[in-house]
Amino acid sequence: MRFRKTWIVILVAVLGLATAAAPSVLADSAAYYVPPQQEEPAPASARLMADKPFGFVPLTVNLSGMLQARNGDLLPIPTNGTVTLFVESPFLHMSTVAGSYQIGTDYRYESTTRQPADSLAFTRAIKVERPGRYLFRIQVTDSQGRILQSNEVTVKAM
Repeated sequence: MRFRKTWIVILVAVLGLATAAAPSVLADSAAYYVPPQQEEPAPASARLMADKPFGFVPLTVNLSGMLQARNGDLLPIPTNGTVTLFVESPFLHMSTVAGSYQIGTDYRYESTTRQPADSLAFTRAIKVERPGRYLFRIQVTDSQGRILQSNEVTVKAM
């Protein structure tokens, strides 16, 4: 009888130790798990936005642009890249000190600038003084020579 009680006590003690030790063993093995490193997503395109889709002249359109990954995340424009702004409209005229003149037969204006080091997004304010439909887009070139095109933004000035 005494032999039987001893075995029961030993069995309960072993089961108790195993039950108490099991969570700590699982927790220790979980501590060895290292999550995989996530790479920064590569940009797939540039994203251009305008604050107003239409308005009355004189109209100031504030454009802003960033890079967009395939999953939709917005990424900063590289500081060592260039941004080219394209404006297309049959109503384009350049204003200078001497006066206003038509740009040409292709109705297209391009302006290339370096991205400032302290800015994460492309920003530009364009003043529209003639009624008409204007098409804006940007092209971003990074330091490795990759060219990313943006969507087209249409603004109608009335």
